[in-house]
Amino acid sequence: MKVGFYSLSFQSVEKFLPRLVEKTWKNLYHRALVLTDSQEVSDRLSYSLWTYRQLSFLPHSTCEDPDPQLQPILLTHEKKNLNNATAFFWVGGGTLEDVSCAYLFCLFSPTLPREECNAKTMWHRFHGHERTLWKEKSLNSWEKSLDFNP
Repeated sequence: MKVGFYSLSFQSVEKFLPRLVEKTWKNLYHRALVLTDSQEVSDRLSYSLWTYRQLSFLPHSTCEDPDPQLQPILLTHEKKNLNNATAFFWVGGGTLEDVSCAYLFCLFSPTLPREECNAKTMWHRFHGHERTLWKEKSLNSWEKSLDFNP
């Protein structure tokens, strides 16, 4: 499994997540599961996916909607892979116990101590997997690191 950590210093997760989900879904053809820590966060991120671009569409739903298993992109606070996704997007809340996917993307803000602490726990949890930390140096400028030091 490939695990990418994204330390968001200049962009909010609402701005960054749609680009990363689009890239994964359209270019790699992976079903996506966006894991949040509450239904409120899922709803907020769903709005971001709806309003991401005027001329494009990212087909998605939340776990509250009917037939979550049919969704190519599913936002959920439940720690279950309801849509058989191969790409997981973890958005700052809690830790994951059982992860079975090809790609795991962990997005967090280094200015929020709880999120950074959770991300560091996740970093150690996935020791032995191919891990990379991407630190945002400025808007749309990233630095790659193999050590967790956001």
